[in-house]
Amino acid sequence: MLPNTPKIVDVLPGTVVHLWCHFCDGKEDYFPKLWFYKPRGDKKQAEILSDVENNDFSTKIVITPVHILNIYDFNENNSGIYSCRSPETMQKGNIFTYILEGILSVEISPKVGTFNQWQEYNRNYLDTINKKFIISEEEPFKSLRRDLNKTLKLTTIWENWGECKEIGRQKGVRKRLGRCHLQPSVVNSTLEIKPLDVASNTALSYFTDGYYIPCRSLQLNKTAPKISQILRNIPDFEEEETCNVIKRGRSK
Repeated sequence: MLPNTPKIVDVLPGTVVHLWCHFCDGKEDYFPKLWFYKPRGDKKQAEILSDVENNDFSTKIVITPVHILNIYDFNENNSGIYSCRSPETMQKGNIFTYILEGILSVEISPKVGTFNQWQEYNRNYLDTINKKFIISEEEPFKSLRRDLNKTLKLTTIWENWGECKEIGRQKGVRKRLGRCHLQPSVVNSTLEIKPLDVASNTALSYFTDGYYIPCRSLQLNKTAPKISQILRNIPDFEEEETCNVIKRGRSK
């Protein structure tokens, strides 16, 4: 992961999360670094993680001497924006940012295929719903545009490629998983929305923080349950492509 590039991390409740903070131009891993945290949609300044007064955090989060942040038994309360900065690199703007989002456990296997098959998947699963977000007069699409001045676009966020696994004669196959995510955007930039209730205000803040939202997000399920019900069963996509297996020579 490169500094200044936020990484979206979908996390199932109960799992262990490891977040790294390593700057290539840092003097050493033991140089002072600070972890910051704030909930998604929160307009307040991020707090130094050690100063967050939350028993759920204090008992489950451990920062190692080399600044790896470990979250044990992740739950929805641990969702949010985590960032790591070093005083040494503050002026350069180097920062590691992770967007952790708890997701629903759904027993739906990902679709598997080539890039061309992903394009077909995109047309069948994503484009159809994207059109509804833009023009549908049905609910919940209409009220999202009318009450919050927001629309959503389904997209695929890709994980890194896995290793090239041999299938014969130095030919191999590698895979990467693409997860279904939402990209919020404004319908009318000249229109100022003033939410009438707490729920609408929470939804507006969540859709305005500038980061992608998992289609199976626990917070989305609370904030916009009708949208969540439509999106949670969209399968992810696992792309496969051929690759060349490089074998190392045997040492004598």
